[in-house]
Amino acid sequence: GIFYIGGSARVPFKPLFEFYMQYNYTSSAVQQIIHAPIDGSYISLDFKYFFPNIKNKGVQFQDGPIEQ
Repeated sequence: GIFYIGGSARVPFKPLFEFYMQYNYTSSAVQQIIHAPIDGSYISLDFKYFFPNIKNKGVQFQDGPIEQ
């Protein structure tokens, strides 16, 4: 088999969308408005293992599923 260690990152040029939230607490005069741009940036570290291709001993199946 083969081990793979790699990574990826994404840093967009502009935000994907804007997030707005308003919070009103009814028993007092507390009101809060939140505004934040969501850009979708991420960084990842990948660990993968690919199983080996093992050929069977003897005659190998070469034809398709429908034989003539």
